[in-house]
Amino acid sequence: MAVKAGQIIHVGNGTVLIDRIQTGGPGQLNIPTEKIYELGNYKSVATVRDVPDLQFQLNSLDVSTEIEMLMCGVTSIDPVDGLDLATCVPIDIASQFKAGLGATAPFAVTDSVAVPYLYMESVSYRFGLRDNASQQISLRGDTIFYNAGPCYVQEAAGSGAAGQTIVTAHPAYQAAVDDDRRVLSVSVSGTRLTFGVDYTESYGAVTSGAAVTTITLTDTYAADKTIRIIYASPDALSYPQSVHPDTTVKPAAVKGRDIEIYVGGYDPSDIPGSLPNKLRSVQSVNVDWRVTLDKDEEFGNHFSVAQDFEVPTVNGTVNIKPRSGDELLSIVRKITGVTDATQSVGPDTAVPLVLDVVIKDPDTGDVVKRIHVPDARFTVPGFTGQVQQKLTVDLPFESDEGTLLVYDA
Repeated sequence: MAVKAGQIIHVGNGTVLIDRIQTGGPGQLNIPTEKIYELGNYKSVATVRDVPDLQFQLNSLDVSTEIEMLMCGVTSIDPVDGLDLATCVPIDIASQFKAGLGATAPFAVTDSVAVPYLYMESVSYRFGLRDNASQQISLRGDTIFYNAGPCYVQEAAGSGAAGQTIVTAHPAYQAAVDDDRRVLSVSVSGTRLTFGVDYTESYGAVTSGAAVTTITLTDTYAADKTIRIIYASPDALSYPQSVHPDTTVKPAAVKGRDIEIYVGGYDPSDIPGSLPNKLRSVQSVNVDWRVTLDKDEEFGNHFSVAQDFEVPTVNGTVNIKPRSGDELLSIVRKITGVTDATQSVGPDTAVPLVLDVVIKDPDTGDVVKRIHVPDARFTVPGFTGQVQQKLTVDLPFESDEGTLLVYDA
């Protein structure tokens, strides 16, 4: 027997079941260590550990905007302004392990892994002609908890009053650390709170190792602040088959025939008027959003207090297979903004152009997601001919300001 993929579910912030996952998990925890030696001693004294580092990877075939909304902490997308990935916030992921198909209760969670306070580091969109459209999300954190029983995430709004309390809806197991904490992580609108300083815990009667836990916050938080806690509990939790959306809700996967690329503008209310900007002969598209995360750490704390970044980097590549030399030249003019067909296009010819990747539902033809780079600056491509093969050309681009917006239409 072994743990099979069908038994593992990843849930963001306790509410969003991440769909169509192909691979997902925290990988290996990297804990920097240092051996301590001393004069006159034939043995090392000890091994000292520093703050851990963890990377949580998710690869999904989900082409909806659900994952982006989870990462940015929103429930809807503004149809005019879109969703800017630079507004991402830390999330908590509960990785739940179901009993297995042959068990008496196959959908019941038996064990879990809590990975709190994860910050998005990169998003890579991959679109191929015959490949399934996919997105790779990379998150970073600094801790992981293996738990007996399910993992629960609770959220509450600030009360605006001093001494606000939050009571766990389920009895919580104790964590195997030096203190007596039972809640594994507490954060407020992107800032992680420190146990014993920013909040304290009190407990009810302990039954089978678990106790209802009350958190008392030290500071006062307004109603626009979201307080989130994560903990493990013996209370039963189940994820039946119906939690997974079928293809009437969202596509199982999308291939290149349902994806369109526009350079120079796309107007969802005037699609016929946008057609002159549609790029032809596209074979694949890659779009990458990346940031360099910077942790905030402090004395007396085993975990980072906060994590953020400065300016994102957005770049990618459009690969084309031109049908003729004339079409190749036409595409080069399009991506460099040259409108005069008599002008030569040199390596310094480039202007920022709007790039849109439009993804449609294979069954209905409705747009399910649009990736929008408002200032993609393409590089004039080179090429390499090869015998017995048709010419393909890479068109690399980079956003001047590092902006990537996501729309659901």
